[in-house]
Amino acid sequence: MSDPQKPNLTYSYVAFQQEQGDNSFPGSQLQADLNELTRASNDTIDALKDVRRSDGKLKNQIVTPDSLTPATRALMAGVGATGPTGPEGPTGPEGPSGATGASGADSLVPGPTGPSGATGPAGSTGATGPTGPVGATGPTGPTPTAREVLTANRTYYVRTDGSDSNNGLANTAGGAFLTIQKAVNVVAAIDMAGFTATVQVGAGTYAEAVQLKSLVGGFCIIVGDESTPSNVLINASGSCFTGDGVVGTWHLRGMKLQATTHGIGVTDGTLVKFQNLDFGATTFYHVLATGGRLVATGNYTISGSASRHVYLFAGASFQCQARTVTLSGSLAFAVFLQATTASMATVSGNTYSGSATGQRHNAQMNAVIQSAGGGANYFPGDAAGAVATGGQYA
Repeated sequence: MSDPQKPNLTYSYVAFQQEQGDNSFPGSQLQADLNELTRASNDTIDALKDVRRSDGKLKNQIVTPDSLTPATRALMAGVGATGPTGPEGPTGPEGPSGATGASGADSLVPGPTGPSGATGPAGSTGATGPTGPVGATGPTGPTPTAREVLTANRTYYVRTDGSDSNNGLANTAGGAFLTIQKAVNVVAAIDMAGFTATVQVGAGTYAEAVQLKSLVGGFCIIVGDESTPSNVLINASGSCFTGDGVVGTWHLRGMKLQATTHGIGVTDGTLVKFQNLDFGATTFYHVLATGGRLVATGNYTISGSASRHVYLFAGASFQCQARTVTLSGSLAFAVFLQATTASMATVSGNTYSGSATGQRHNAQMNAVIQSAGGGANYFPGDAAGAVATGGQYA
């Protein structure tokens, strides 16, 4: 059905009255009535257009939930009753009875059944209720931070008036780190890309037991005061520097090491190089290698006693060649250099200045101390060296 058309009135009753002169025909009143009828009709048509389409159906979004009955809203929510089942189709006519058999007995085979009536349409099913809201997704874990890659050599600074909250890049109280360990951690977290990182340690005493860590793409120098190493004292409860299975090379320079256990301790392939160090009083060993490697790249000083200056164990190695090792004060060692269990000390061409008490060397269990003919009195001490169980001193 198309939309209704508005009335179109073309006859003027007022004009008719004017033509009739004094005729009492109420043209004005009639015209007013017709105008009112026209307005009402127009309003009705306009109102219908607000809710009705030109094909006679309701417009979309005209019916809202609050205009529906409670039963209808329940049906839309999925809890309404199932629509009625359609009427059952009519039953087809009964087929004719089967013929009687020749012997007069009733036939046991029935005649064919008439066709079944068509099944009436099923009633409509109530609308499915709305799906509940999906639970909120938990927060995503932090994205791993990529390593910074160096594009040039870099220096970090450590000072006794610094702070580990600083970035370590300026040699000022507001820029330097407070601890050597903080600098070590920062260096271990970057990719040096073939460049060198230097940790410059300012004068003062550092009560630290520094744990060296694996490096990526380069090596790191930790340096104090190479002209006067004692100006930078590492006074550790434990070992001053320890490396356990560390990848990469650490180079220690210009510091005095004083500890309750060891000055430097390396294990499982860790490589530490050193020069211009001052080994102060240490309870056990100045340098210990258990399967690790130690290399003296320059001269150094011994100013404090220890059980052993060097102790090598389990295939470890120590290399110190053509260096000057200066001993100062009254020093005492149980053994100055001891190597055991297939370890190797290459210590040729050195000059040992000063004196100490204790056994000079000891090689055991297939370990080798190679002095290149240094002789029985090559190392400091006042007791003869010894070899046992396959150990060699050459």
